[in-house]
Amino acid sequence: MNKLSALCAALLLAACGNPHDRYVGHWQPAARGADPYRVLEIGKSADGSYRLRRDVLGAHPADETLLALADGSLSNTGGVRLVLSDDGRTLQLADAPYRRLPDSEIEPLRAQAQSAAAEQENNRRRCQSLLAEYANRKLALGKPDVTTPKEVWSEVVEQHQRLEAEYRAKTRQIRGCSL
Repeated sequence: MNKLSALCAALLLAACGNPHDRYVGHWQPAARGADPYRVLEIGKSADGSYRLRRDVLGAHPADETLLALADGSLSNTGGVRLVLSDDGRTLQLADAPYRRLPDSEIEPLRAQAQSAAAEQENNRRRCQSLLAEYANRKLALGKPDVTTPKEVWSEVVEQHQRLEAEYRAKTRQIRGCSL
């Protein structure tokens, strides 16, 4: 009888667990076009409070928010409820849907996020360098004024147009860069 009582007590305690614990985990944006690396983490502190950390993969600076407990759900400091699906696999935060991210996917995704951030930074530097080069070459061509003869004026305008076309083509080869 003691074994049966102990089993019943264990099942009762498990069934009466904190409903907020279902929120704990990593959450990846599920909306079309959303940045897949902007992963949220909901964690439970030793004091029993729940915290929401944004951008935990290291691609962007992470920020942390204390979550409020209310009627079996959590809400952020702005009062926006986090709605968890019945199966615990999707989370709705305001108008943004998230999917639960299995622990096995976190490290590979973190590596991808860091690689994407490094590529983005490299592209930003290349773009800045290219735009500075373009500005210097454009400045070197000079700018005609009202005293410039018409023939020279036309030639300078043509040179500027060729230079612009050349650098537009170069910027298209760098993701996120435009002239």
